[in-house]
Amino acid sequence: MTPTLDTDSIPAQLADLEQWICWREDDRDGKPTKVPIKPYPTSGTVFASATDPGTWRGFETAVTYHCESSTRTDGVGFVFDPGERIVGVDLDHCRDANTEELAPWAAAIVDRLDSYTEVSPSGTGVHVLVEGELPPGRNRRGDVEMYDRDRFFTVTGAHLPETPDVVARRQDALLAVHHEFVQTAGDDEAITLTEATDHAASNGTLQGASEDGASAHPVGPHSGLRRKFGRDPPAVDDPALEAALHGLSPAEIPDPVPRTIDEVAGPGVDLPDAELLNRATASKSGDTIQALLDGDHSLWRGRDSRYPSQSEADMGLCFYLAFWTAGDPERMDRLFRESGLMREKWDRRHYGNGATYGEVCIARTLLKLDDYYSPSASDSEADDGVDLQKTSERSTGRTTPSPSTPGAGSHRSTEGPTDGTVPPLDMDAVEDAQRLATKVRRQQEQLDAYKEQIADLETRLRWYRIALDLQSSDTSLSDDPPKDESATYDIDPRGEPAPSPEGDLDIEEQRSDNRDVIEPTKQPGSSAPEHEAEILPPEDDGRSRLRDWLRRRWL
Repeated sequence: MTPTLDTDSIPAQLADLEQWICWREDDRDGKPTKVPIKPYPTSGTVFASATDPGTWRGFETAVTYHCESSTRTDGVGFVFDPGERIVGVDLDHCRDANTEELAPWAAAIVDRLDSYTEVSPSGTGVHVLVEGELPPGRNRRGDVEMYDRDRFFTVTGAHLPETPDVVARRQDALLAVHHEFVQTAGDDEAITLTEATDHAASNGTLQGASEDGASAHPVGPHSGLRRKFGRDPPAVDDPALEAALHGLSPAEIPDPVPRTIDEVAGPGVDLPDAELLNRATASKSGDTIQALLDGDHSLWRGRDSRYPSQSEADMGLCFYLAFWTAGDPERMDRLFRESGLMREKWDRRHYGNGATYGEVCIARTLLKLDDYYSPSASDSEADDGVDLQKTSERSTGRTTPSPSTPGAGSHRSTEGPTDGTVPPLDMDAVEDAQRLATKVRRQQEQLDAYKEQIADLETRLRWYRIALDLQSSDTSLSDDPPKDESATYDIDPRGEPAPSPEGDLDIEEQRSDNRDVIEPTKQPGSSAPEHEAEILPPEDDGRSRLRDWLRRRWL
């Protein structure tokens, strides 16, 4: 039975595109076939083409034609165009129309792609719409089909519960699912995610598999390690760190490449969990942190939500936990498990090399964050020497493990000999620290220079506006916003959360998310925003002449 078309559930990313047609089911050679139909009146053939954009129209046009035209149509369809980077994943014969339950293998794919999913017209399959690009190779094996061009999907709007209501970017998950279920799966298509990965590894067909047959993570074409080092990247001992490094761009990969999670961990904070969370929720972003800790669904559900999906919300909480725990991976994991965002997916093996979703989330966050919370000496039980040690570790990006330092590793001991002799210096560590310190200093100098240039340009812009009667001359030249004095801890981590493990491996090609940017509205016939159209008092002739000259010169 064909589900009723629910236009309210169609994601805006799809409805805004001119890639819609109608369709109907015809009998061809004794087999029911979905035929594309032009979504508009025509004196020629009524058949549309998935390769001819001239036969496509907008969403509203297609829906109207389907509902009102005398031409028989059974629904509307979305045509895939590689220029828009929308991929359709069709899972057939995987849903019980009566119980509405998915087969385990299909549920694993839907959960991994974590994007807009709807029930197919037959009610026995599902369609997943994902933003990304398919690799070269085949598009179908058994009950799994994946297309990004020259095909169309029937669209019902029968949104599958517990899946995002937006088309999310899931490039690395898309590559992995394609590799495991389309490229390398065996004759039996109804297999679980783990079985598919093991099958590929045992046959040596899994990209990155070692010669001894050990399972390795599926590596896509946009892997940062692959692009920087080719097919022989440096060895990484920690599976989650290895997967996270593949997700960076070549410029973001640390030098030298870390091998263990301890090498990217921070110094930790000597505060009880309750006190640490009290300070975090009393900070500038305290409301958001509390909502993440509570697992508030409104953070990722709805078109105006803060995060596109729960996966991004997971990364948001990891971002704040990394800052407030000062990069302690074990503490981050413990606090996340106590939050309302915790779900079975956190412990699910997410990569063929054995790394779980939660481990990769933490590793990605630690690789991207270089800013840690550091309480004052009076707030901590540590003495001044330990505080200075932590400050030094943050400036160099390295940690010096100590039994009293949370999150520290055991790969380098700080305990000296007990016989009173001076321990030998680790010259490799000294050289690494010097190199990193020089890099940080150069980057800071460049940043300071950029700030000075920006300040100079902003000052010139204000004077030009004053001369052109666009800004009052008594306006303060300082646009610094007033500080929020109400927060108990008026601090926030720098930067943004790292992409989720389902995100794009090619960081450099990600599209910007401008959901929170609001363009100033202009009145009809006006060339400047309202706040700039102020009426100024008369000025002296000299200034008026300068203004007139500037108007002629620049306007």
